[in-house]
Amino acid sequence: MTLTPDLFSRACESARANLKVALDLLAIHGEKAVSGPQHRSSLNPFTALAAAGAWERFLADVVGAAQNTAAKPWPGPGHFELPERKVNGKTLSPKWIPSDLNTYLRGEGVITGIADLTDFWEAWLQDPAVVKPVMDPRDWDYVRYPQTPSRFEQALKNAQYMRNGAAHFALPQNAIKSIPYGYIWEGDAGSDTIQHWAALAVTSLFLQLIDCSIAAIAKDHGWTRNTDYRPIPPGWFKATVPASDKRYPGLQFWKGEPLR
Repeated sequence: MTLTPDLFSRACESARANLKVALDLLAIHGEKAVSGPQHRSSLNPFTALAAAGAWERFLADVVGAAQNTAAKPWPGPGHFELPERKVNGKTLSPKWIPSDLNTYLRGEGVITGIADLTDFWEAWLQDPAVVKPVMDPRDWDYVRYPQTPSRFEQALKNAQYMRNGAAHFALPQNAIKSIPYGYIWEGDAGSDTIQHWAALAVTSLFLQLIDCSIAAIAKDHGWTRNTDYRPIPPGWFKATVPASDKRYPGLQFWKGEPLR
């Protein structure tokens, strides 16, 4: 069982397509500026859910591709779920706990070198220690996992609860679970929902993590960007998406702030 560049490229292509769902919802949300009670607030939970789903599917697709054999070929994106794995009696949670993810991916042959996947993680993250009515991208911090792993651990736990709350219409319950990690979702939409800036933070988290993880896996295997695989479109990280982008030209997903 060996992860090959062509199969990896298919997993990356699927990740791009799935991230578009979350970005599409952000684009729709921003079509008309309004305040107070609003129908578009219903988009926020499912934007976060779509972004988290893209992350979960990317991991499952990469692991599935790595298990490809002649006798049992990988059927492609969307056809594989992460098998449960235990280490020293502990069930790993690779989607939401970074150290578990490192252990899991090594066990599945996705990462084989000296560096762990998370050694390559860097992202603009919401700071849970700062409490403001609105925490837009201008309030985010640039964080590298090797220096401050706890910020990524907190962000992923918050994203997990936000994802679960959206998926099961249990936002009040899951919002309470996020409080110990410093996250508060309260908004002005007059209902149990997720404030737009919180959905924006979770979408950017997974956009950046998928991008960093693609680069980490490719480096681990010695593959070349744009030759062996296509990365996440760089325009999606810019303050303003370039006009050359056919899907989102001129959009400012991150409130005029770049993620790179």
